[in-house]
Amino acid sequence: MGKRGPDEIVDSWAEDPAFKRWITKLEKRDPEGNIINQRTLTNSKYGFRLWMDFIKIEPQKQIEMRAEHVLSRDPAERNFWEGKMQDFKRFCYTLKNRQGKRYASNSVKGFLKAPASFFRHNGYRLMLEIGYWTDIEPAPREKVLRKWVPSNEEIRLIYKRAESYRDKALLLVLYQSGFSPIDVSALRIEHFPDLYVDRP
Repeated sequence: MGKRGPDEIVDSWAEDPAFKRWITKLEKRDPEGNIINQRTLTNSKYGFRLWMDFIKIEPQKQIEMRAEHVLSRDPAERNFWEGKMQDFKRFCYTLKNRQGKRYASNSVKGFLKAPASFFRHNGYRLMLEIGYWTDIEPAPREKVLRKWVPSNEEIRLIYKRAESYRDKALLLVLYQSGFSPIDVSALRIEHFPDLYVDRP
């Protein structure tokens, strides 16, 4: 996936009435009739293509099924499409970009918005939980190990165990100044003229 842009591919469902209804509502035009949100349209079409690769049900049929499901007394049937959206999220985690890496979480979120927008603009908004949009698993490259930041109590304990005034001074400077360890290691007492007087 991802080797050709949405506008370079002709899909079998491109003339589907539900799809065209959605795209028409998404389009924003200036007074001269020129589309002014082309990037949004391109991203939405790409996300919808991924959805179609996953769901394999024609757009109009999806809307017809949704219309039936919302009237059902069976919770499983009534929430059928919300469940499919959860499955689609997991499907998006398996996709790779042109570099062969998993898509970033913001890209995944964009893919998920396409089918949600499709249903909404066709009159059948999906009842997705708020966490659906915020609980998106980050790609491996987005996971940054959090640096350990000691608390005041931990600093006091380390300070008590320091074996020399030099070590205690280094600890306090590192903790209070925000300087990097390399900068602190390069400091000399001469760098503090208000504290140091070179006696003859």
